[in-house]
Amino acid sequence: MFACQSDAEYRKRRVFESGHTIRLVFLSNFEMLDLVQVLSNHVGQVVSIDDDSMHGVGVDARESIINAIKHG
Repeated sequence: MFACQSDAEYRKRRVFESGHTIRLVFLSNFEMLDLVQVLSNHVGQVVSIDDDSMHGVGVDARESIINAIKHG
């Protein structure tokens, strides 16, 4: 870890540079949206993204899942 990096910056950099993929498989059911939201928030906290970005990611995840359930 570089001396100028905070722990949060270091974790975020490691996650993004590692190329990890998170794959979530769940029933095509609107009741699963809350689970996806909780997981999205947790991942955002792990990589230490700011609150505005975390909100945006959560909204995008919900919208894409709603569209997939409706139209998929």
